[in-house]
Amino acid sequence: MIDKDILALIRHAADDLSQQETAGAVRKLREAQQRHGLDPATLRRAFLLASRQRGIPDRTTATALAASREPEPREGNPQDIPDDWRQCTEVGFIAPSANLASILASGILCHSLARDIEHESVADAAIQTRRGRKEIDVEGGRRRNLHSFANAYINPRNAMLRRVRDSGVVVLKLSAPDIFVLAGARVSDRNLAVNGARTFPLPGGLAELDPAVILGPGWFDGGYRNEAKMQVMQAEILVPDSIPARLITRVCVRTKEEADSLRGQFPTFRIDVDSDLFFNL
Repeated sequence: MIDKDILALIRHAADDLSQQETAGAVRKLREAQQRHGLDPATLRRAFLLASRQRGIPDRTTATALAASREPEPREGNPQDIPDDWRQCTEVGFIAPSANLASILASGILCHSLARDIEHESVADAAIQTRRGRKEIDVEGGRRRNLHSFANAYINPRNAMLRRVRDSGVVVLKLSAPDIFVLAGARVSDRNLAVNGARTFPLPGGLAELDPAVILGPGWFDGGYRNEAKMQVMQAEILVPDSIPARLITRVCVRTKEEADSLRGQFPTFRIDVDSDLFFNL
């Protein structure tokens, strides 16, 4: 028999998950295990029941349970951000404009959590399959699937954006250094779909990256595409489970018409036209 206070905590965790507040659900599940000593099997049964009662898919429940079993990571120290990265005040996330309402309300979800929520995608299916097979080294000698991290680009003006710029996408700008010190955040030295890509814990891991290349104007040298530079310019920020909506500072679009439309839908949010970001030179 589960204590009524613990049961209430589990139900509140399911409420959070039903509202896409994954981080809150994970915190409550950790509390049920660590503070109240509930054994994992009992917790799983109770949380699965509560989640099903709220119409939450089982694999979403399983993802939250898996995250709750990991030690809670600590936030980074802003003082550990390397000096040559202090010029970077924003990073970016590329998304279809149709997903904007959900993202502004609930943040940027990892692939594993987002797949059970109705949304549009401009991702290449073959590349996502490759990414889904990748495991990322994290603290304590453990490994975590790449699809369990929400991701953003340090420089969203990259080959990915050039490929999808005509697909009705926007670029959400996220506050740095805030994202660099999120608990459990990591950074990659190139696009993580590429073989040999490495990740490093943030914020200190930025010292392994060259801002002159990643924040540079492009990946063509002498009129020829530099494949290695193109991959490095797609360096990624990885955050366990989700990137909170509070880090979104503004949304960038390609045309004034797009901006006017989104301002009508989101009158209190900052919408900027940035044609250069979308390669409209």
